[in-house]
Amino acid sequence: MILLMLYSNIMTSLQRRKFVQYFNCLDDDHNGILEIGDFTNMANTLCSLRGWHLDSDKYRDVHFNLMLFWNSIHAFADKNRDGIVTLSEWIAHKEYLVNASRDVYDDYIKFFSYGLFDLADENHDGSLSQLEYRHLMQAFHVGDMMARVAFEKLDLNHDGAISRYEFENALYELHFSNDPDAPGNWLFGEF
Repeated sequence: MILLMLYSNIMTSLQRRKFVQYFNCLDDDHNGILEIGDFTNMANTLCSLRGWHLDSDKYRDVHFNLMLFWNSIHAFADKNRDGIVTLSEWIAHKEYLVNASRDVYDDYIKFFSYGLFDLADENHDGSLSQLEYRHLMQAFHVGDMMARVAFEKLDLNHDGAISRYEFENALYELHFSNDPDAPGNWLFGEF
């Protein structure tokens, strides 16, 4: 019984594949590392998709929120403090989360899910339309067709929108589910 508990939170190969996919979505310039420029580029892409100019208040808000996202990733994952996050640092960070207490994970997820959700929720109505979700995913280099498929999987009640609850559930499944068919596995596209 004790051995089962000790090994129950070891990262599985499925989780690792999902985390590598998530990393690749954030690595905007595909150079194998996460750095501040990746998040600036994502802000530029997202605002361009929305038709917002780089000198607008809306752009500044998006850029600010993506910088918060970067700063948090950097603070949690950049163990050697060199200003970049490597794939191995990212995986180590995710492994820590998989093994963390539920309280630690819940705090982490609330921060990231609220930040990402609010970033995607362009009209601030408390849900993500398919277009809002697709724009966020396109900024993360998930193709439009893949984003459409993912949206259908994440919209659990099939009401044409992703609620905050559905988004948080998807992040939870992304991190913890070992079911290859779990909808949350699709949050950042096919893995």
